[in-house]
Amino acid sequence: MKRKRAGAGTARDPATDPATGPAADAATDSAREQAEFRRGYYGLLVRVFSAEPQAELLAGLKSGLHERIAASEGLNPSLADGWRQVAGALASLTAEQGAETYTRLFIGPFQVQVQLYESHYLAGTLLGEPLVAVRQSLRRIGLAPAGKSPEPEDWLPFELDVMNWLIGKQIKAHGPAAQRRSADQVDFLRAHLLIWAPQCARDIEQADPDGFYGGMGKVLRGFLELEREFLAPHGLGKVETLEEARARTQRRKAWKGPTFDPGTPTTE
Repeated sequence: MKRKRAGAGTARDPATDPATGPAADAATDSAREQAEFRRGYYGLLVRVFSAEPQAELLAGLKSGLHERIAASEGLNPSLADGWRQVAGALASLTAEQGAETYTRLFIGPFQVQVQLYESHYLAGTLLGEPLVAVRQSLRRIGLAPAGKSPEPEDWLPFELDVMNWLIGKQIKAHGPAAQRRSADQVDFLRAHLLIWAPQCARDIEQADPDGFYGGMGKVLRGFLELEREFLAPHGLGKVETLEEARARTQRRKAWKGPTFDPGTPTTE
């Protein structure tokens, strides 16, 4: 008895084939819609936390706020609470007032209330070992710095922008390339943002409890909680806690390496 070659004599109907039919198209459209949604949030968070707010940004945020609040209520309570607080703050906030608050919270001049750096949260210092880890992650995903940045790569807006860039690459790619960019997002979030940024968001909330940035801190925290849900089916797995990451970083700091130079081995 001859064995029928796989697929021989069986014509696939594009309308019913799960790999090419309407169900596949719907899944693709849904994935693209989710990716665009995520990219939009990352882009917005980069603008909010990278510099003092411009009048254009504040005006844009006021537009469609009620719809944004209603939509977020069905997604995440912290996200919805954040947008409600932002709406209340924007009712009277000017760009000048926003700039003063941004400077007070994140720049100084005397004491910075919230440090927006991964090194601060993991190592207790700036420009520490976590910055090296971020740069290693960037090399792995093929993202080289474009010119000299005024801020190190473990700065919150920079890390958020890495995710923005990766999602953009995923949207434009197809097949294995898109899957690789999706995996890069999972790896970067698990190794960096999901460890320390939620605590940073809470610190922003506490530093500006009733203001615009406190509300955006809640938005950031709620969005990162959503990211855990979105990426769980894509292999996110267990994320290291901030305490675990701090302990790991401290162990690395304690190890000074060999106390002698072993020299270069020879073949003679």
